[in-house]
Amino acid sequence: RYIADRVLVMYAGHLVEEGPTEDVIERPKHPYTQLLLSAVPDPRAPLGVSDAADVGEPPKVIDPKEGCRFRARCPLAIDRCETETPRLRPVGRGRLAACHVAEAD
Repeated sequence: RYIADRVLVMYAGHLVEEGPTEDVIERPKHPYTQLLLSAVPDPRAPLGVSDAADVGEPPKVIDPKEGCRFRARCPLAIDRCETETPRLRPVGRGRLAACHVAEAD
């Protein structure tokens, strides 16, 4: 937020979201970016594990199967995520996300 104008988020060696820092932090499009941001501790909150804690198996990064690498951990995964690797696509002004279910602004 204070260091860069743009942020790039990677998961398992692939770029999954890119955009202006404020936009990505305030309105993340990719479910992994949402999970990352939910893990940022709030110093005013009581201690505990977030309900949005990461679940599922880690992705296979060597010789992975076709499909989204985040699908096993994604709460929004659909059938298409299993068979088709998402490509980066525009999801807003200056924003890109590699997700079949990410919605544009």
